[in-house]
Amino acid sequence: MNQQKEVPFTRRALKRVSEANSKEYEFSIVTYNILADYWIQQSSGKEDSYNYCPKEYMIRTNGRASHRHVLLMAELRWLDSDIICLQEVDTSYFNEILKEELSELGYEGLFAKKCMGIPEGEALFFKKNKFYLQETKTVYLNDMAECTFQHTEIPLFWEVALLATLRHKLSDSLLESDGNRVAHILCGDFNIEPQFPAYKLLAEGKLTDKEINTLKGYDYIRWGRNTYMEKTLQLLPDQVSLLHKTEAQLKNPLVNLQSAYKSIMGAEPQCTNHEGPECVWTLDFIWFDSRTLEVTAALETVPPSDIEPYTGLPNKYFPSDHLSLKAYFKFASMKNKNEF
Repeated sequence: MNQQKEVPFTRRALKRVSEANSKEYEFSIVTYNILADYWIQQSSGKEDSYNYCPKEYMIRTNGRASHRHVLLMAELRWLDSDIICLQEVDTSYFNEILKEELSELGYEGLFAKKCMGIPEGEALFFKKNKFYLQETKTVYLNDMAECTFQHTEIPLFWEVALLATLRHKLSDSLLESDGNRVAHILCGDFNIEPQFPAYKLLAEGKLTDKEINTLKGYDYIRWGRNTYMEKTLQLLPDQVSLLHKTEAQLKNPLVNLQSAYKSIMGAEPQCTNHEGPECVWTLDFIWFDSRTLEVTAALETVPPSDIEPYTGLPNKYFPSDHLSLKAYFKFASMKNKNEF
């Protein structure tokens, strides 16, 4: 990877709308679904699963020398982010390779494995020269659902969220707003598109009656290559019943969330997941608390036109079926100290 100028992921310009008072107080964050080997193996043999990608660019069979790993590390070095949030990280890949290699670059790493026997999860890395880890917590969707929807039969989920409180090293106290708020960022692969009701729920905190009725009419969870857009699946009767029972809980308490990319670029990326001409989606986002943080810049995403010559992702030049996102932030009030 010594010819980075020829690598498509480096052909991305940074759009900046604001300068930080001091670069020491500005920080960057990357979110990236890196495509777990586990899911490639699960889809092996399926007619429409990455059949455009040569095998040597797929599974990380050669450890640190594997093409996908070399590509990923080259991209992470180029991104040089203060915080890195990764999804679909194979458990063994984190423990045996990724944690050590990123440690050599000055990062400390955290990992949260999915439940129900799924051998991959979420990873978070932060630069040790900029942040202290104050607290970390693993949240399982099953546990949250059981607590929220008591006495209601709900499906099981294997999803997990990795939460971390990081203290800025230039400070000894919290960044607080109204005495009890700390800055927060929510990012990752949400598996929703900007036109989906769940996106509206994140952006505005609630859904109107009309939007809830729209949600009741279509299954936004089971959409796939043969059902997306033109043949959206209808909700099954038990799903309609579940939605009726849980409708009152369809609220987002993080009422000040804004999308970093929409704030800087005016719209979400054209795509963040590209698995061929019929499978081009925007599923990844960086949300931030607009009361305590100000987004100052965002890195352009790779346009679909740069991917189409290779049919889709992953390929020789891209290690995942998703694209990385990167944004820069500064603390909204420099009078306070910094933590999120």
